[in-house]
Amino acid sequence: MSHKPRRIRLNVVGKTEDLPRQLHAWGKLPGGGEVALVLRVPEGRGLLVLHRGEDLRIWRAGSGADNPGVPVEPISACDAMKALKEAQKNPGEPGPITLRGQWVGVLVWEDDQPHVELHRKLSTYGTLRLRSNPGEDGWLMTVERQPTKASAWYADPKASPVYGYDTLQKAIERGVVGMMELVQESCAKRDTHRRAAFDPGYAERHPIRRRAPKPSPVQKFGRRIDCKPVDDGEPLPPSPDNVVRLREATRALTGEAEAIRQEVALDVPAAPAHDPRELADWFIEQDEPVLERVGKQLDAYLHGRLPPQDATVPLARLHAGLRAEVARDTGLEPEVRKQALTQLDAYAQAMQAAPYVLERARRLIHYAVAAANSPKCQGKDRTEALGLIKQAITEYEAARTQVLAGETQAGLKRLRVVSAQVALSAAKSGRSCGRGQTSLTAMLEPVPPLVATEPKTPPRVAASASSKLGQALTQATAHFKARRTQARAKAWAQKGLDELGIAPKKLVGKKVGAGVEVQVTLPAGELSASVKKQLMLLADLAPERLSLTWTEAAPRKTASRRTKGTTSKESTGSSKGSAAKSSKTTGSRKRAPKVDEKKDALLMAAFTEAIAEALKEAA
Repeated sequence: MSHKPRRIRLNVVGKTEDLPRQLHAWGKLPGGGEVALVLRVPEGRGLLVLHRGEDLRIWRAGSGADNPGVPVEPISACDAMKALKEAQKNPGEPGPITLRGQWVGVLVWEDDQPHVELHRKLSTYGTLRLRSNPGEDGWLMTVERQPTKASAWYADPKASPVYGYDTLQKAIERGVVGMMELVQESCAKRDTHRRAAFDPGYAERHPIRRRAPKPSPVQKFGRRIDCKPVDDGEPLPPSPDNVVRLREATRALTGEAEAIRQEVALDVPAAPAHDPRELADWFIEQDEPVLERVGKQLDAYLHGRLPPQDATVPLARLHAGLRAEVARDTGLEPEVRKQALTQLDAYAQAMQAAPYVLERARRLIHYAVAAANSPKCQGKDRTEALGLIKQAITEYEAARTQVLAGETQAGLKRLRVVSAQVALSAAKSGRSCGRGQTSLTAMLEPVPPLVATEPKTPPRVAASASSKLGQALTQATAHFKARRTQARAKAWAQKGLDELGIAPKKLVGKKVGAGVEVQVTLPAGELSASVKKQLMLLADLAPERLSLTWTEAAPRKTASRRTKGTTSKESTGSSKGSAAKSSKTTGSRKRAPKVDEKKDALLMAAFTEAIAEALKEAA
């Protein structure tokens, strides 16, 4: 079966120099597989690696010719990656820049035959074209003259004959001479050379600027080839060194873990519709400072580097923050702003595809280990946190094996267990930091005393409850799928809550990429373990592109009533007297928050119980 030719853009090192130093290319092939190319032009050396399934083959330049051919020599995956890295080292010193234009080209894969197409526009109407031939002709060179409207009266269309050369360097050198001959009647030097290379005064006003080379796309080769263990020596993020940073890290870990748990409950695509690397590069290549800054943050999030504190950030929070930053920048043109917001939404959708959800889960484990290694996390809780992380690593490895084997949905279901274990590990780390520092109850807002009125193990929802609830939501689900709006998403959530007998305090809907997220806020004190289980059941029944989150409203603070018969003046005086008395007792230092160990234990037991239910549901 014939496929459409695949054209892969070349990354040229020294694209403005007279002779390019290196040519790099990487891309996926029609029918499956990937290919990578490295050519060292001045040295006449190069290699091309083909990877299809478990089969890897390589072509190497030799016998005085560097035109790429069909790779036939077998090679192992690790040896192929090592050879590619070696070929890219030491690109050489920059060469002279005297010619106009810059080198542009593609690697073409057609009918299992590779060839390279390279061209440079040396004048307003003259172009040098080069094409490799896998056969004995080597590099085919031709020069074309295509006059513009301004030069049509003195220059006729013309093309030189096609010549073959053994190496690309020889073809380029002869092509420049041929172009000089082709445009000599219209001042060859003026049209083919840079003025700054010959006029020192002009060079001072308009210096030649060398373009910094972009990251080599060959680095993407083999990212699905398992040559190294999961723990590949990548350094862990820095551990939080104080109570405040550890508290922030545990909150961020819990938020990202909950986001991953809800995402994998939906139908996660096996592959993204867009490559997030290309979307991040689009922002970086823009001339607007705000877009370049956004692109660097997207690239940093993609590679697990999040300056300045190098802490984990939930994807939804990153997406919302960058959208707000782009939207409020008044210096952007309306069309550019609209395109940037569309690209941000596409990035968020791509990061929710199977490979990147798996990578986010791996990164989440790294940050959980960093939190557990914090000097503020000690004792029994640290031991329990590390034990949960080991279980999460085991589940992650099993999920990764299934995804690589093509069992994407089955593997992603395991990530729900990973998320729940990481969230519980973060809670253990955050609780341990309070021993001798700040109590868990002191970090929370004042709440009424907790009374354990429910059994320790909440009753499980009957097996038929899920089907009954799904039947009750059939009409609301069809209504939402017909038009995915925030109002219809809230109506679906309200219908489900009514069926479960849950009365929310408020519902808030917001757009998240191409979907809608509904946040359910319950009255203070009503988010019990049994209610959480019902909400998790409702979240699992949510239609595609609708996600459900829940939280509990903070308790209202009641103001103290004044004593009957006391005037305002007397009350003020009494308050001042009390403050003065307190000042004498404590001096200028604030009273330390009271530690309630019983309340700490009760809160931790409730949180552990909720996470345990999440683990049972995920399993």
